[in-house]
Amino acid sequence: MTNTATADHADLDARFERHIEAALARAGAQALRREVPGEGAMTIDFGFTAAGLKWCVELYRLTVSGRSDKSLNCVAKNKIANKLFKDGRPKKFPQPADAIHVLLVDTTALHRGGPDMLDIREMLYGADAVSDAVRTTDGPGLFEDAGQPVGRALRARVHALGFVSAHSPADVRTALYANPGLLQGVEAERILSAWPL
Repeated sequence: MTNTATADHADLDARFERHIEAALARAGAQALRREVPGEGAMTIDFGFTAAGLKWCVELYRLTVSGRSDKSLNCVAKNKIANKLFKDGRPKKFPQPADAIHVLLVDTTALHRGGPDMLDIREMLYGADAVSDAVRTTDGPGLFEDAGQPVGRALRARVHALGFVSAHSPADVRTALYANPGLLQGVEAERILSAWPL
């Protein structure tokens, strides 16, 4: 990656963070940036309280270009996993204590606005979560254990993955998907409904 491309990437990352921070402020959540301890020496992007719940939110701007739906799903899964893990070991979120852990993935820059709901369901919950007609892969979802260290750790440490389109601070739309390893049934509904964005 060239120095210019790296600077552009950093600028877009910073803009995404500002959009989310502004959206949280409009929703009445005062976010603390880079003050929430993560795994090891890492910190989490945002910490805040909303609807009586503590939230730890890590942001990730997903960029994938020139891909078919099938390869987009596979590449997106790998990139999301690489954001949270290194050499199969967690590098961001610690074991949950008193906060809800969320990875918020920005899909604004993706072709056609990013993955649709069925793509996301397959990406998170695996091939069996969608019908044969729309299935793009036979692999496990990010929230499935499937005997993989990344899947096991993700199920144990991240309560939900969110997908966001953030074109401006006034136009931030998110959809949160619960990790069934940590949130199920009425509890999942309660947590997801408390999400301020």
